[in-house]
Amino acid sequence: MRKHVARVLTLTLLCVGLMGAARSSEAQTVCFKLDPYPDTLRIRLVAYPDSMYGAFVRWRTSSYQFQGTGLLSPDTTTTGDWRLTFWSAGNTGNFACDFQALIAAKTWQFQCPSTGFSNSGTFTYLPTCPATAAPQDEGPTAMSPN
Repeated sequence: MRKHVARVLTLTLLCVGLMGAARSSEAQTVCFKLDPYPDTLRIRLVAYPDSMYGAFVRWRTSSYQFQGTGLLSPDTTTTGDWRLTFWSAGNTGNFACDFQALIAAKTWQFQCPSTGFSNSGTFTYLPTCPATAAPQDEGPTAMSPN
């Protein structure tokens, strides 16, 4: 029972923190780690009308970086959850990926149509955004073949 209560409190704090940042009249930045990989997302949220938020994203490790834009909005298929969706291009310019995440469920997935590559996992909210991606922290990344 205590584990369940702790999980609910953690999830509530994550959602309140993210939505509180997004609802501010100023742009806010939040960061996530794509578990079980070293990849991080740095997301700049800008409020729009009707519970929609523009999302400007930097997805990186020490070996690659993607830039993307998208949307954070209430999910239409999962009651009470929010969906982050963005399209990004790699720093090599030779492929692009579609990224989806459910905030309350703490799940993510992406696919890169030009390469046929896809992956998925869970994510962790980072209370501070890392300034750089450290090579010593790297093992397989979300873009590493399974």
